[in-house]
Amino acid sequence: PNASIFNNILAALDKAGPPEAVLAWLAKMRAAVPVTTTAANIALKAHLQRRDFGAAAELLRSMMKRAAGADYPPPPNEMSFNTVISALGDAAQPERAESVLS
Repeated sequence: PNASIFNNILAALDKAGPPEAVLAWLAKMRAAVPVTTTAANIALKAHLQRRDFGAAAELLRSMMKRAAGADYPPPPNEMSFNTVISALGDAAQPERAESVLS
């Protein structure tokens, strides 16, 4: 399978499966093809659904600090930031939302 197929599987699991299934499929994706920003965003959402704010923030920080030439993690986009910041705001943790950007 290519990245597009993995993205579709992750999107389907995001809608109907448990967050753990998303993270398990992301591991399979990492072993097979480069992870896309779309896939990483779905993983961010899975961490947040598990209320694992630390894992989500760490993934986003890793995306921001991505080493040149590295396959994982992919670079973040606007959705990456919005997903984490919105979830932290909803969880009444605005200080953590602010710290994600620093």
